[in-house]
Amino acid sequence: MATPITLKVFRGEELVRSERFSREIIKIGRLASAHLVLDDERVSRIHAVVEVAPDGTLSIIDMGSAEGTFVNGKKVSRGALKPGDEITLGGLRIVLDEVEAPAATAPGPAAPAAALGSSPAAPRPAGGPAAPAAALGPTAP
Repeated sequence: MATPITLKVFRGEELVRSERFSREIIKIGRLASAHLVLDDERVSRIHAVVEVAPDGTLSIIDMGSAEGTFVNGKKVSRGALKPGDEITLGGLRIVLDEVEAPAATAPGPAAPAAALGSSPAAPRPAGGPAAPAAALGPTAP
């Protein structure tokens, strides 16, 4: 499962919306099929893609947009992302607000002692017969 991230979209200082994604690829653009749909004429149909690696590292790739993709004011064709980074597409600013650490595979609960073979011999049922004398071994005269 991909690392959950939150993207906040601003037009000027106004927060337009905030969306949370748990995907390996997040398509950003004007098309309705984009994961993050942006309503801005200067944004290409599929303007950029955010990639979320299994270890939680993030990168952005400009998909050949006419206006370009900017991270913290610098034009990029491909670049690394970290929390707090500002992505500018057309007249919109997207802030990478939150990145949750990837969930580590937690070890399962400790196996009960009986499952490890360290338990004493199984007790006999209450009120059940005792083991036959032959099963106990030889007896002294």
